[in-house]
Amino acid sequence: MPRRKWMRYRALRVKMSRMKHQVPTDEARITRRSTRERRIPTRMHDYDMGFMTALAAGHLPNEIPQSFEEAVQDEGWSMAIKEEISNLERNKTWSSVRTPVEENIIESRWVFTRKTVEGGVTKKARLVAKGFQQEDTYEETIYTPVAKMTSVRTLLAISVEKGYVVHQMDVKCAFLNGELKRPVYMYPPKGLYNVKSGHVCKLNRALYGLRQSPKCWYDRLHNFLINQNFVRSLVDPCVYIKSNLYLLVWVDDLLLIANDQYELENVKR
Repeated sequence: MPRRKWMRYRALRVKMSRMKHQVPTDEARITRRSTRERRIPTRMHDYDMGFMTALAAGHLPNEIPQSFEEAVQDEGWSMAIKEEISNLERNKTWSSVRTPVEENIIESRWVFTRKTVEGGVTKKARLVAKGFQQEDTYEETIYTPVAKMTSVRTLLAISVEKGYVVHQMDVKCAFLNGELKRPVYMYPPKGLYNVKSGHVCKLNRALYGLRQSPKCWYDRLHNFLINQNFVRSLVDPCVYIKSNLYLLVWVDDLLLIANDQYELENVKR
């Protein structure tokens, strides 16, 4: 190849190499955007909330008292505390006794929450025992079964196939229905002023926070259902069956499935 042609060929190769590695400018850069219609995931359609409820929730104050002293400064929280103490005394949750000798005495604390009920917000106060202060000397088991999700899906499938009525209900103050098998002593909680000096509270009911409270509630409910001619499932101890009526227990929530509304009302009574 003549020298002149070789020089032209080399210059052309250098120019092509520079063009290949040159960064394009904004005008030369071409972006490709998808023209497909964007849709929200299907799972987002499963959540529904009233517009006014959602709008009001954004302006709710988030201040929740962290102590009894802080709560009594607000009239709403004070009323919630009085209501809780009134319910506990009405259920005879404790008895005032002299401070026992050589007995473990636990403490309690107040827990405050806000709940949205029918579009409105209510203040709730709950007295909880400090169960971690209990002595670990239980001879009986305190294990409490929980319903399996497989059982929930199975019962819902049965209700759809047979056209049964489904109802969910919450048992108020469920744990307070449980009876303690051994004495538990607790110092008088803050807000309870009718206990004499030198006296403590002997718990008669399974107060929230005790280690054995879930077990006591489950045993009480189990005995009641057996007396009502229910039969407990051999596969899931939280499923009870009576003719065309199915009942599933999830702590203090009950799932009822029956062939008509009349059967459900009888159980709820």
